[in-house]
Amino acid sequence: MSNSYDPSQWYVIQSGKRKGEALELLMFKDYHFLCWFKENKLKGGKNKNKLQLHLEWLLRQGETRQTKMLCPFCKSEPVKYFSVAYSFNDFSVGSGYTCCRKKECIESLRGMAMGKPVTLLEFKFSNLRRFNKTDARTRISELYRKAFGLDKPLTRKRAFQFFKE
Repeated sequence: MSNSYDPSQWYVIQSGKRKGEALELLMFKDYHFLCWFKENKLKGGKNKNKLQLHLEWLLRQGETRQTKMLCPFCKSEPVKYFSVAYSFNDFSVGSGYTCCRKKECIESLRGMAMGKPVTLLEFKFSNLRRFNKTDARTRISELYRKAFGLDKPLTRKRAFQFFKE
């Protein structure tokens, strides 16, 4: 994997079902597709094309982005974790189920579960793979956009700038 790739703009898919869509927007819209695409369609040798290089770069960038939303408990640190509470066939997720890295904030978030086990997930794009249903992916994607300060209409340019930072 080459770490020297440094794109100057977003990458638009040139063919197939996703023709015309920017990879950067698909990070929020359909992360599963990008992972599947990389694993199944972009197998190659040492000489990688621009799509392969760009997708590898983008997936790496998705692991290092810093959130902008403040912790709902201490209101001073950016959120680092979110939790998902499942009940019956639905789940709860939102900015109220987030916290920073402070121990007391984590404990406050765990306390909201009223004794039920809580899994805290970091705001890393790889964690989007945990959510398989379309409605779950949509709700988690909205949470990510809010946490990263991208809740206004997200354009190719804004999404690229976010991953380029």
